[in-house]
Amino acid sequence: MRFKNLALLVLMMFFAAPLAVTRAQAEAPLRVVATTGMIADAVRQIGGCAVGVIALMGPGVDPHSYRQTRSDIVAMTRADLVLWHGLYLEAQMQSFFHDLERKRTVVAVAEGLPKELLRGHDDYADKFDPHVWMTPAMWKLVVVQVQKALSDARPDSAELFAANTTAHLADLDRLVAYGDDALSRGQTATVFC
Repeated sequence: MRFKNLALLVLMMFFAAPLAVTRAQAEAPLRVVATTGMIADAVRQIGGCAVGVIALMGPGVDPHSYRQTRSDIVAMTRADLVLWHGLYLEAQMQSFFHDLERKRTVVAVAEGLPKELLRGHDDYADKFDPHVWMTPAMWKLVVVQVQKALSDARPDSAELFAANTTAHLADLDRLVAYGDDALSRGQTATVFC
């Protein structure tokens, strides 16, 4: 009798182990690598505890001339999702991202902006000013693209991402309203270097 109980217990543990691993994998945060701090911040705001994000470039780093390091390559090849700005902001890394997207999920979050909203230049056909985070209305469109990329990568968290995106967009609206109000009253800030 004891042998049967022991054998039954061992069999139950054997068949339950894969379920425990699958559940742990489903609850693990989505591993996201973002090229810039602005994108990483949007990922944190939208993803909350459902994501773990690494920003490749810190404050003061020029994304136009940044080249990926070996540790960047390792992080991106291990990530569930890689988010880059696009619009030629990460010019030195662009071909790497196109190669990586054959193996991993890679999204250029600003590439989907309507071209009529972007600032072009007569000397550079099909190249636009990539600094869209400086225009809150345009950055809000990028935030929505970040939400879409996260939801596509982790559909079971799509409702959380949608709710967090709504809250983040409301924060951006409040920031714009504050700026508009301050400018309309002629407030200025003194900057000390």
